[in-house]
Amino acid sequence: MRFFTVLSSLALAATTFAAPSIVVHNNCDFDIFVTSVGQTTGNTNTVQPDTLWTEEEYFQGIGTAIKIGRTAAALWTAKPTLHFSYTYNKGQSIYYDLSTAFGFDFWGEKITVKGDKDKDVPSIEWDGAPEPNHTLSYSGETGLTLEVCAA
Repeated sequence: MRFFTVLSSLALAATTFAAPSIVVHNNCDFDIFVTSVGQTTGNTNTVQPDTLWTEEEYFQGIGTAIKIGRTAAALWTAKPTLHFSYTYNKGQSIYYDLSTAFGFDFWGEKITVKGDKDKDVPSIEWDGAPEPNHTLSYSGETGLTLEVCAA
């Protein structure tokens, strides 16, 4: 019995201290290319159709921008790039927005940002065209999922 209690406590501690995740779900019928940019720029990752890309939410003194393009070089060649940006304040809040740079490459495709299903997190929804940029926030901990070509 004591062994089970220790394992349960360890499992609870692991979930208590783990940061929520940022998820990009590619629901398109084409590859997208995702790059995480904070104080440093991460690798550009190919996300194939019906595949997820994920990273733990983090804060390095500045916000984080998840940059998505239709080509691997979009971010580096001033091609249309979708920006899913957030500022994470562990345990307290997350601020997030959706914007574009150098045009928009997802015309006619629905794009959504949603929080954890069991929480009342304000969502962002673009229905085939970009919307004006405005920042939303959630008080507390939540993961965020950006779905490109949402159903």
